Amino acid sequence: MELHKDKDIHIQYFKQNPVGELYKKLGFIPNGETEYHYQMTKSKQNSINNDAVKGNKI
Repeated sequence: MELHKDKDIHIQYFKQNPVGELYKKLGFIPNGETEYHYQMTKSKQNSINNDAVKGNKI
């Protein structure tokens, strides 16, 4: 994780998977979709802010 802490995180998941709400709670933002997937991104700045709020080292 240390190597990638300055990069945005991009994910996608199948539309029938209910995990989207969890990803939103973890700071991911919807940014697109395909025929079968939803796509989300968590920016490096958003990741740093979430870690600071949770008391994690950054």
